[in-house]
Amino acid sequence: MSSQLQLQTSEHLYNLFETSDKFIIYLQIPGVKKEDFNIGLSLCNTNIVYFKFKYDIIEEFGNCLKRNFCFPKDEVFLKLDLPKYINPDEEATVEFMKGIAMIVLTKVIDVKLKRLRIKYDCL
Repeated sequence: MSSQLQLQTSEHLYNLFETSDKFIIYLQIPGVKKEDFNIGLSLCNTNIVYFKFKYDIIEEFGNCLKRNFCFPKDEVFLKLDLPKYINPDEEATVEFMKGIAMIVLTKVIDVKLKRLRIKYDCL
């Protein structure tokens, strides 16, 4: 079983934009192929978005003289808290552009409440 690396959002650079009905996220993930990139939502709280990806990096050559960053060998799990809820019934779109993933997510516009049935216990 391979180990999984949990990363915080501060370790990956991203920009977050909001329109009237969408969130657009620009996530800096150089060396990630589209087939190694997945998006998930929390079932309980759809403003929490999870990104799972794996870097596709060529093996190093010789001795490294200077290292400013490292690429994990295992899958990376990235959690991002958005200010509003995402519609889980709408598809996300992702476009990869030179190490940047542009992710478009549809917001929930009208929050619908479901009335709960109440069971009264008599003492």
